[in-house]
Amino acid sequence: SYRKWEEPIRLLGDIYMAQSQKSDLLFLISSLLESSQSDLDIPREEYELVWFAATLYLEQSIYLFENSLIKEKVCQILRERILEVLQLHNVLASSKRVDLALALSHLGDNRLGVGLDPNGIPDINWCLIPSGSFLAGTTEEHISIIQDENWATGWKFNREIPSFEMFVEEFKISKYMITQKQFKSFIDSSDGYYQDEWWTPDGIEWRKNSKLPSLMENCTTASMPQVEVRWYEAIAFCNW
Repeated sequence: SYRKWEEPIRLLGDIYMAQSQKSDLLFLISSLLESSQSDLDIPREEYELVWFAATLYLEQSIYLFENSLIKEKVCQILRERILEVLQLHNVLASSKRVDLALALSHLGDNRLGVGLDPNGIPDINWCLIPSGSFLAGTTEEHISIIQDENWATGWKFNREIPSFEMFVEEFKISKYMITQKQFKSFIDSSDGYYQDEWWTPDGIEWRKNSKLPSLMENCTTASMPQVEVRWYEAIAFCNW
């Protein structure tokens, strides 16, 4: 397992960086990526190695290195491997997927659905959800399980019970959450955030006395989900 070598490899990366041995550091990351494509005995080890390579890329600020052929080649392979892993489900912990997304922001994230089209409009990747029934709400048994796991202590579940079957017509939903880059385009557009036509009457009144949500400040957060958006703003964005 790579885990027994994780700390020594990180230390080696620090040494290479301290001695300005940048080509050796790039070779180290390249070796991890090559190992991730080998026949491994441990399940999901290949995905962990891609994550490990991505964290070294971030920790050592390789995105700040001067351009070179070896850097371009290593970054291209790392980007391709990250994209492969992000398309898979349940192969890495959520926190590690966030690390991959951060690295991808530096490497260049051109996935359909996270950026803008040539006209500067969010390129939403719509997914069709067929009509059908689902079980809304929850049950007393499920609530007790959640509370036993200690991550929902003190939550109020009264409005979630009893569960009931509900029919929903088909609809479309974005494959990815709206990114900071996409929401910023709404705010920056001349026919966007400040045009009353997209807002509900209550939303217009709310906007007069409210601050804008936090916006991205650099490329590292461009493809991360936009946060701190209020219901009024979400409706206006969708109408836009």
